[in-house]
Amino acid sequence: MAAPRPLQAFFAKYDRFDYNNTAPPTREFGRLSKLYKWKKDTPTKEAAYGAFCTALVLEFNTGFGTDTKDLNVWQGLCARVGISPLPDSITGCRKALKRTHVNLIDLVATLSTGRRVKTFQTVNSLRQYTLSTKKFFPKEDANAGNLLKYLLRGILT
Repeated sequence: MAAPRPLQAFFAKYDRFDYNNTAPPTREFGRLSKLYKWKKDTPTKEAAYGAFCTALVLEFNTGFGTDTKDLNVWQGLCARVGISPLPDSITGCRKALKRTHVNLIDLVATLSTGRRVKTFQTVNSLRQYTLSTKKFFPKEDANAGNLLKYLLRGILT
């Protein structure tokens, strides 16, 4: 039996919680917070949120990879965000991804849902969507690989 994915492992720590892997991970964290009646800015919620953020980053790394020198990793990411035709070089992939704006919470969710991720024409339209849905991906995490760092956009800056 395969080891659980990072988000599954995170939510499995809470025996009273029934994780729905087809829902946005942030929504599931919200449901978890309500179930356990965690109040905002409490040490318990902050600790759980920190562990959740780490699980999100590890889920990205597990699903998309971290090796920025591997063309297959870049092409897999390009395919997942709907870039077609696939660039035939890492430089081509990087350029195509730089012009492609996706919400990283939604992108990670595609790993379990298989659905197509919504893309945005501009960083500003991505920012508006992210603010309205509150789907913020952790910007700083020790586990973030260089591939993930390449996709991060300044939403609040």
